Amino acid sequence: MPRSSSNRSGGAIGVCLPVRNEAGAGTGFAVHGIDQTDRIRAGFLVRDNDQRLELLLGNATDCDVGTTDPGGRVLDRLGGAEASPGSRRPTSSGT
Repeated sequence: MPRSSSNRSGGAIGVCLPVRNEAGAGTGFAVHGIDQTDRIRAGFLVRDNDQRLELLLGNATDCDVGTTDPGGRVLDRLGGAEASPGSRRPTSSGT
């Protein structure tokens, strides 16, 4: 039966298979491994960038950040400017 293992700290994942002769006796094993270092490192970088952006947007108090569709309609807002004196929320037309 194949065994698989994963190194949670990064590196490689692999499968170990027994090698048998004609009589069925074990004569060794074969290992197939895949280096996952770059994929794991990229995942950490994306997560770190997301956390920094979340902190920035969550603590912004003097600006409005939002997403719009291709037509310019506001889809989502992370408000902060409404807390500043004299500011107002943009309408759904983006004004």
